[in-house]
Amino acid sequence: MSAFVGVLMAVWSAGAQEPPDEVVAWVAKTETFYKHYKSVEPGWEETAITGPTCPSPAYPLQGSVKAQMSPAAVALWETEPAKVTATCDALRPVSWRVKLELIPVDQRVFSPIVLRVSRVEKGAQADAAIQGLMENGAAGSKAFQALVPSGPYLVEVNAPCGASGLWAYDLADAIDAIESVYPAGKVTRAAVSPCGRIAYAWTSRDEIRESALMPREYWGLPFPEVRDKTLGRKTVDPYAD
Repeated sequence: MSAFVGVLMAVWSAGAQEPPDEVVAWVAKTETFYKHYKSVEPGWEETAITGPTCPSPAYPLQGSVKAQMSPAAVALWETEPAKVTATCDALRPVSWRVKLELIPVDQRVFSPIVLRVSRVEKGAQADAAIQGLMENGAAGSKAFQALVPSGPYLVEVNAPCGASGLWAYDLADAIDAIESVYPAGKVTRAAVSPCGRIAYAWTSRDEIRESALMPREYWGLPFPEVRDKTLGRKTVDPYAD
């Protein structure tokens, strides 16, 4: 057991049940993947209702959210919106939840990322759970957000709007990180909500990968080559001697 995981276990065990092995694995392997970041700050809840926010009958639906819903759910919303909300809420996983805050050294190159990992009910798959949530009006945050299914695990990837130029690269990295933790859960697509859109749309892994390979320039730095993970935790400074 690494010193990092040992400290983690001590902190968690002090006031709560010892985390399951799969929780420890998500933390330890995520830290290993993101070793080029300054730190990975973990948090764990034994039981939490996870997933995106469901629609509330007290507020009108945004057009972008309505567009992702099934025709049946849209029709039911017009007459009995509380039933749509109840259906959506029932689809949100109730399980343990791991929160991982990823703090980069240089935010011009790597974004601050928050990952939230949960597990859908036994025997279910996260892809189907995400599809059901979308069809029943679940909404994303106002920042960049993706719901990534990996077998039974639902991984929420969050990045600030200020990191717009880095999102394509950050999301591709997050998918690689997820598969490094759980290789059996090959990611084929992700439900992506761009900054300010609120709603989700399925995006294939190939599209995400293609976007992450596209050359761009931000802050005078060439992407994606400047995102060299072998640099470790060194700050990339174009003005350095």
